[in-house]
Amino acid sequence: GDGNSLRDAFIELGPQILMELFAKTRTSFDDYDAILFHQVTEPMLDVFLQVSGVPEERIVRTVDLLGNVASATLPLQLARAIADGRVKRGSEVLWVGLGAGISVGVMTTRI
Repeated sequence: GDGNSLRDAFIELGPQILMELFAKTRTSFDDYDAILFHQVTEPMLDVFLQVSGVPEERIVRTVDLLGNVASATLPLQLARAIADGRVKRGSEVLWVGLGAGISVGVMTTRI
C-alpha cells in the first residue's frame, strides 16, 4: 500500500475515534494505566502521538526494539506492561488498533 496515504488516514481517523471514545465513556488519557496501539514505524508513531495528544509515558513502545510485529503488537505490549508492573489486576487499559486497508478500532478493558 501507499504508506503516506495510510499515515495520513490514521492521523485523521485515530485522534477522532479516541475523542469519540472519551466522549461516550466520559474518560480521558489519564484514566488509563496503559495505552496500547499498533506501531507501524517509529516516525509514524511519533507523529500520531503528537497529533492525538497521547502521553508518551502511557504507551508501551515496542516498534523501536522489535519493529512492526503486525497482529502480535497489542498482546506483546500488554505482556510487557504486566512484566514491568505498569499493568496489574484492576488496571484500565486502552487498546487502539490501526490497520492497513484502513481499519481503526478501540477497546477498553479492566485487567
